[in-house]
Amino acid sequence: MAQRRKPRQGRTNKKAAASDGMAGASHAVAKSRLTWRLAVAVVVVAVAVAGAGYWMLAKTSPPDGKSAGAMISGHTAQHVGRNACVSCHAEQDQAWQGSHHQLAMQEATETTVLGNFENAKFSYFGVESTFFRRDGRFMVRTDGPDGKLADFAVKYTFGVTPLQQYLIEFPGGRYQVLGIAWDARTKAQGGQRWYHLYPNEKVDHKDQLHWTSLYQNWNLQCAACHSTNLHKGYDAAGNAYKTTYSEINVACEACHGPGSRHVEWANKARPPYPAQADKGLVVLKSRWNEAWKFPAADAKFARRDQPAADALMNVCAACHARRSTIIEHGPAGAPLEDTHRLALLTPPQYHADGQQRDEVFTWGSFLQSRMYQRGVTCMDCHEPHALKLRVEGNGLCLRCHAAAGFETEKHHFHKAGSKGAQCVECHMPAQNYMIVDGRERPQYGTTLHAATTQSAKALPSLLALADDPAMPLIVRATAANLAQPYIRPVNLPTVRKLVANFDPNMRITALGMIEPFEPAMRVQVAAPLLADRVRGVRVEAARVLADVADSELSSDQQRQREAATSEYVASLQQDADWPAANVTLGNLLVRQGRLEEAIGSYERALALDPRFVGAYANLADTYRQLAREGDAEQVLRNGLARLPRAAELHHALGLLLVRKGNTPAALTELATATRLAPDNARYAYVYAIGLHSAGKRDAALATLRAADARRPYDADILGALVSINREAGNARAALPYARKLAEALPGDPGLTKLLAELEAAK
Repeated sequence: MAQRRKPRQGRTNKKAAASDGMAGASHAVAKSRLTWRLAVAVVVVAVAVAGAGYWMLAKTSPPDGKSAGAMISGHTAQHVGRNACVSCHAEQDQAWQGSHHQLAMQEATETTVLGNFENAKFSYFGVESTFFRRDGRFMVRTDGPDGKLADFAVKYTFGVTPLQQYLIEFPGGRYQVLGIAWDARTKAQGGQRWYHLYPNEKVDHKDQLHWTSLYQNWNLQCAACHSTNLHKGYDAAGNAYKTTYSEINVACEACHGPGSRHVEWANKARPPYPAQADKGLVVLKSRWNEAWKFPAADAKFARRDQPAADALMNVCAACHARRSTIIEHGPAGAPLEDTHRLALLTPPQYHADGQQRDEVFTWGSFLQSRMYQRGVTCMDCHEPHALKLRVEGNGLCLRCHAAAGFETEKHHFHKAGSKGAQCVECHMPAQNYMIVDGRERPQYGTTLHAATTQSAKALPSLLALADDPAMPLIVRATAANLAQPYIRPVNLPTVRKLVANFDPNMRITALGMIEPFEPAMRVQVAAPLLADRVRGVRVEAARVLADVADSELSSDQQRQREAATSEYVASLQQDADWPAANVTLGNLLVRQGRLEEAIGSYERALALDPRFVGAYANLADTYRQLAREGDAEQVLRNGLARLPRAAELHHALGLLLVRKGNTPAALTELATATRLAPDNARYAYVYAIGLHSAGKRDAALATLRAADARRPYDADILGALVSINREAGNARAALPYARKLAEALPGDPGLTKLLAELEAAK
């Protein structure tokens, strides 16, 4: 299921989406209770491009360069439907028949429904569901939004193999995806059965992941990548949908763009045809069968003669990437960052060595690979209409990797023809999603160890990686993102260099690095990007400069910020049915000083999802800024009534009680936050300072030492350990923490002086 998202339990103004144009409806919500999926940042690593003579083909055009793809004015063209294409493109249409794209979504009929609806029973945590037929319709009796058993009619099928899911119509134009899926594999493979997508935990009607919830809603989560020319049609005032599409599945124009101009050209054209490449639509040619040649008889690797068009990869990435949407209908093949915000390679979506951990839809893994760096495209390996591999087995790899060097036991250490001799066994080990859906996990990369330490000491390594031209750009952008919490004005030269990078994703990430800087510094770096050619860069620049006074900007910069902010707001408003978008809009309004309006945005988020922790926290903080502490406390207590284990809300309530002068109650709440989130150094720091202020020095030091053990080199924790020990006259105890602090903040002149004083006093 495309774009399955669930809320992040924290305060964020970023969102990530998951999407996949293939079968299956819930794969983006393979659930971890502690891992919430809104963070746009996602992993680490990749293999540096090695070996002299290899030239980088991917993403090397300068900022003002135009795509090699035929970018036509698709937004003025109209969709004409697949039937208008078949007469001239019968071969491609025949290949498409039976593909995952063709079967992405279908009306529920005798021929499309694969599941057993002959009074089949399925039990899940005490709920017995029955699948049956009534008046020619496919029905399921299961627990509804109130937890009671009720009968529901299946309207559509979703996917075909290895599993099939079912859509059920609800009032307000909603379609919900049933949490019980049909295992379409053969009996020999363990299939031909009903199963629940969350088999090991009880997901009842109160749970955010219950099939009737917002996070299992087709209109919001799945529809855009399973149908062609989809318009979500959400009415925020009525909280209802009028979702439409040109074609129910992923048809020709989903990839090639609206076809009316092409049909117009075809009706008028006569041989010999002109050399015009596009002929009125987005042409996606990889030249897979002629572009790759071995440069010498003894060469180990084939090389591409010239880069493929960017449009080719952008079309695939728009749905086969973990990303959020900036505009709903961008031109087919447009630069990805102009229409979407790509998720980075940060945990928990990826392992530290670059392998995917969560459902990330291939693109982030592929961008790390040597193959991508050397110009390999999706279509070099996958036939784009049937979606099958061009060659099965090792033969696919041996098209570009010489058999003499790789199809040997000296290379793979297994008997020829055995399973272990298959390339994918080592280079793409599989992992199941949605219980039965096995996905290969491309395994490329060296460990970005500095990113996993989560400490200021990692900053030099992260900045060095972000500035390393030999590394894949998504890895560099990830390093820049992970460096954000530790960035200081002294790092401004490096940030300036990253902001000037030709890659839009790097520019977007680098802009986020300057957010804590003083307004004048932010203006220097970000203002020129308000007029960037890429929409994603412009809106991030506007966000970073949202709280800068007009007096800090020239008149041209003010106009540019206003225009870019309008684009940013429009991107959020199109997702008004998504709670996180409302929180993000509220955050923007707060930065602009429009606090009363921000309250409305946070309240809309909570109306959509009353369990959204970040909305409670931000709403309470906005009331604090308005000196409405009573309202703030009520919001926090309401949130905790629903979410008693929400550490962020306990922490916020503790701070509020400190402001009210109720120290005992405040310490209780701060202690609870620290216990519930022991890896959050900030919570431990604030709790320790509260203990120290209350005259409980030993308890404060114990809290800080425990936090230091979990988060070494956290500057706040180390600073407090130095300060409290020094205050107690214990220079010997303070000294090792001061030394660690100097490692975390190299070059700080104040620390040099402090170390000298402690050395003299010990």
